[in-house]
Amino acid sequence: LYAYVAHKLFRALEEDLSQAVLVRVGVWCIGEYADMLLVPPPEGEGEPAPQQAVVDLMDRVMRLHSATTTTKAFTLNALVKMTARFGATSAVQEQIGDLLRTYRASMDVELQQRSCEYETLLEPEWRGIQPDMVAKMPV
Repeated sequence: LYAYVAHKLFRALEEDLSQAVLVRVGVWCIGEYADMLLVPPPEGEGEPAPQQAVVDLMDRVMRLHSATTTTKAFTLNALVKMTARFGATSAVQEQIGDLLRTYRASMDVELQQRSCEYETLLEPEWRGIQPDMVAKMPV
């Protein structure tokens, strides 16, 4: 069920980012279950989503003129979770790092704090605890 929902939300957000609540729900689910997007969806309904496409979607969400602080915070959370879900593909990990650093000088203190904390979490000395810090939410 999680894989099905993650794929459906990913495809819905690719097509339309105008519904704020759907964007937040979609971003949260994609962050939690990004690894499930990398395999074909259940029921054979489409193709797996490339890592780059998922990260590009998060970039689009962060750049929305209608994106609130909450939406941007959800997107930062999703991106930091993707660092653990996607593995060590260097180009994608580098882009995720760049996106996480976007708000480190933000006027919004909440976004600035998240950005700086998540950037620190990606440093090599914290790699040992990172999987536990970004583990999936218990159901």
